[in-house]
Amino acid sequence: MKVHPTIELIFVRTLLIGMFVVFPIFLIWGIWNIFSHEISNNDNSYQVQQAVWIEQGKDAVKTRLKAPSSAEFRNVFFSQKSGTPVTCGEVNSKNSLGGYAGYKAFVSDGGSRTFLADDVDNFAEVWSELCQ
Repeated sequence: MKVHPTIELIFVRTLLIGMFVVFPIFLIWGIWNIFSHEISNNDNSYQVQQAVWIEQGKDAVKTRLKAPSSAEFRNVFFSQKSGTPVTCGEVNSKNSLGGYAGYKAFVSDGGSRTFLADDVDNFAEVWSELCQ
């Protein structure tokens, strides 16, 4: 004689399968999805912060030039090698005679600590410590 499962037994089995198999899968998937989005958002936020820092560094360099509006930048990058965030790169601008003087390396913290290669005797050391 075969025993047929009752509706209550089928319901209990389905509920248990749902609780111990399906629900944990969705829970794990949801947690993973939340954390993966947080990580990518943090990466984007860090990239935005770097871009802002670079622009602040370039603006600080412009204040040191005779013709700030003529500034042309190249090889500009963000560095936090020494723990201090700085913008490093090269700038070319017009001199007093109206001609471009040639590209000069710079290091800037976006404020008062902004140095062009000609400003500091030990610029190579500063560059090496903060940018390379």
